[in-house]
Amino acid sequence: MITFSENQKNILGYIVERSMDTSAKALSEMIHREISLESPKLGLISLSNIVNEMGGSDNLVTCICLSFKGDVAGLVSIILSEESAFKLVDILLGNELGVTSELDEMGKSALGEVGNIVVSHFLRTLSTHTWLDLQPSVPMVVMDMAGAILSSLILNVGESPEEILFSETVFSDKSHDIDSKLFLFAAPSVLKKIFEVIEAK
Repeated sequence: MITFSENQKNILGYIVERSMDTSAKALSEMIHREISLESPKLGLISLSNIVNEMGGSDNLVTCICLSFKGDVAGLVSIILSEESAFKLVDILLGNELGVTSELDEMGKSALGEVGNIVVSHFLRTLSTHTWLDLQPSVPMVVMDMAGAILSSLILNVGESPEEILFSETVFSDKSHDIDSKLFLFAAPSVLKKIFEVIEAK
């Protein structure tokens, strides 16, 4: 089981907070509307409990996923409930809430750009504080049952992780809050290396 020290947790918290701040500015500029991003909770979650964080294996969720490679490899995903995904699309496209009732190509493109901004800023900030080269892929957006999404994410990691770094992420446009979760999927050796580099710094 992987654990991190209080110092590692504080540094990770700072990295997430900084990346959320820069992501919010980029999103606000993109849609010409103020968006804030907060991460009230950060921690490690066991693989056996991650589906519960997604609302259950049969729960329909939207996954925005980007893999990364470089000094280490893995993937980062943002998980939203079906309702939250539709609300976020409406905010991004300037619609009245409730207009979006299915995820079409335009909606997927909008969510993909959110993933591109948020995950790229997260990896860039993490890279700055760990000296690791982390290069993100293009985003992929999929809506499916949580259990199927999780199986696919683990398959893409290549080595089943015991624990996953996760951060609750709240998008807000001052009138509405949209809850999501950001997960860092990586082999145990990769996550351990990231923590060791953070501790050394």
